Amino acid sequence: MLRSRPRHFLRISLLLGVSAALCAQHAEVAPSVSSLANVCGNRVMPQDAALAQQQPYLFAWTMFLYLNCPAQSGTTAPLLWETWKPVQNVYVPPGQTPAPWGAPLGPRVLLDREEIDGYSLLDVKGQPVLEEIRMNQGSFDYIVQRTLYSKAGQLAFFSGSQAPIVFPSDAIEIKAAWLILDPNDPRTKTYYTVQASYTDLNGQSHSVLAGLAGFHIASKVIPNWFWTTFEHTGNQQMTKAPNRAPDPQSVRRFNDAVHAVLPPDSVWRNYNMRGAQTEYTEQNHQPTLLSNTLLETRFQRSSSCITCHNLSTRGSETEGRLGLWTGNYRGHVGEVGAASNHYKDNFGKPVCYNAASDAFTTCSRPAPKTVYKTMDFVWSLREAQ
Repeated sequence: MLRSRPRHFLRISLLLGVSAALCAQHAEVAPSVSSLANVCGNRVMPQDAALAQQQPYLFAWTMFLYLNCPAQSGTTAPLLWETWKPVQNVYVPPGQTPAPWGAPLGPRVLLDREEIDGYSLLDVKGQPVLEEIRMNQGSFDYIVQRTLYSKAGQLAFFSGSQAPIVFPSDAIEIKAAWLILDPNDPRTKTYYTVQASYTDLNGQSHSVLAGLAGFHIASKVIPNWFWTTFEHTGNQQMTKAPNRAPDPQSVRRFNDAVHAVLPPDSVWRNYNMRGAQTEYTEQNHQPTLLSNTLLETRFQRSSSCITCHNLSTRGSETEGRLGLWTGNYRGHVGEVGAASNHYKDNFGKPVCYNAASDAFTTCSRPAPKTVYKTMDFVWSLREAQ
């Protein structure tokens, strides 16, 4: 499967302009991680907004381990998040309605497509890094209720006088990156693995052993969502992705503390948190950043989950969606609407953020026209057909 490939998304924490500084705005120093030793025994979804804001590292690891618990006690698979809806079961062809929650999900199909900036990452063997996006019932039910699973439903939202899009506090979406593994490679046992299939860019289907290598989590536990990302420790040896922002010492220390309380045979000891994000800026007003080397490979130093996702928008049929990049595939960082951020419509014309209406408008005054309405940070809505 060696090839060069000509297409589609979430990040390591570092302060803008300061090498390897932390994206999360709280420099946690070793709070107790003993609660992480038996997350699966508690079986309670992390929903503590105060913990998310005050101890984001602890909340991030709690969420990661909880989502990777078996869906049912006494089993090893599927994991909890693997019972959620993949995006291809939500954003269905025009005229169709998604099957209800609990309907069979069908065979495991991973996606071979570009990162959000159009870059196609390969592993060291020239094989594609695969992708998977899933959402929990809280997110799914809201999308169906608002008919946001279709392009027609989103256009109706833009052109009508419907209520703003505000997902419930229990909504969660994940984005996973998978490597194609050789079952005879001794490194394979360090990964969480599944049997799956994917269709390559030439339309050929392949059955593969896939290893979980990257894992974005977005939780609406707080109004601007909670953002974190994890990676397998071997990603830079297994792929062509550079690590342009090594983990800060505070993150490394916290990861080490968590690994120490996990069972010796836990596969999750081979995964590291890269950071957590709850605000646009640090207390010193520097932008917070968060990236994953497998999912934002080329723009790790200008990747902010919270800022990027707040650019999830819908315009008219002709306007499409807000432009994402500031030039040369640099992402927007910091507060949306900050003087340092400049936005363009689908045709390259400037648009301005209007905080009062939480929308992007023409920059004319005194009567700006709405060009894009925001969609509560949810990038998967771009998948609507």
